[in-house]
Amino acid sequence: MRKNTLEIAKLLLQKKADPNKHEECNQPAWKLARDKPELSELIQMHTGTQLITEDDIKSEPEDEFESADEGEGSDEPLAELPLYMDELAAMLDERGAWR
Repeated sequence: MRKNTLEIAKLLLQKKADPNKHEECNQPAWKLARDKPELSELIQMHTGTQLITEDDIKSEPEDEFESADEGEGSDEPLAELPLYMDELAAMLDERGAWR
C-alpha cells in the first residue's frame, strides 16, 4: 500500500464515497481492502459494518429438487396466448377493465 493511500481513502469517505459501489468489470473498495488491515479498518469505521471475508461465505448445497417444468421451453405458454385473446377481450369489455 502506498503512503498516501490511507489519506486518499479518508478524503473519499469523508466526501460520502460509497465503498460498495463498483462497475461491472471491477470489485468494490471494501473487497479490495480485505488484505490491507488499516484500509479495512477505515472502511469499517465509516460504514459501521464488518467486512466480509472468504471464510465468512458459506456455500449452499445443490438442490436435489427438480422442478416439474425444468428443461421445458418457456415459449410454449406464450404460443397459446393468442387462443385466449378474444375471450379475454370480451371479459375486459364486459367489466370495463380496459385502461
